[in-house]
Amino acid sequence: MAFADTDAMAERMAGITVEQIFETRGEKLFRLLERQAIAQSAIMTKPTVIALGGGAYHSAFHRAVIRKHGFVVYLSANVSTIYRRLKAQAHLDRPLLRIPARSTISRSTAQKHRIAELLAIREKNYRRADIVVSTNAKSPAQVVKSIISQMKALHG
Repeated sequence: MAFADTDAMAERMAGITVEQIFETRGEKLFRLLERQAIAQSAIMTKPTVIALGGGAYHSAFHRAVIRKHGFVVYLSANVSTIYRRLKAQAHLDRPLLRIPARSTISRSTAQKHRIAELLAIREKNYRRADIVVSTNAKSPAQVVKSIISQMKALHG
C-alpha cells in the first residue's frame, strides 16, 4: 500500500519546510498547498494511506474530498500523549505550537494548553471519521489490530 504525507507534499511544492512556509509566506499559503496535496492524494489510483496534518481535517472541503475517495481513520490521543510524542520527535517547534514561556507558566505548560485548545476546536470534526482508535498507551501493533478489526466490521 502506498503512503502520502500531505505536509511533506506541501514542502516539496514550496521547496521549503512547513515551518519556513509559515514563517516566510504565512499559514494561508500553507493551507492552499495542503489543499492541493489533499486533492492530489485523493485521486491516486492505488490504495494509499494519507497522513494529514492536524488542521487539515478541520476543513469541510478537505473532509468532503477525502470521504469521497476513501474512508477516514482518526488516531485519537489525549493532550499528554500528544505532547509526549511531539517532544520525543522534536516537533514542539511546529508553527502553531511556537509559544514563548510566560512569567506565570513554563513553555511546556503553555504548549500543552495550546494542544488542548487545538484539540477542543478540532475534535468534533476528527470524531466524524469512519474509524476512531484511541492510541493512548497502545503500541503501533495494537493500533493496527484495532484498525483492521474496525475495518472488517465496517466493510465485511
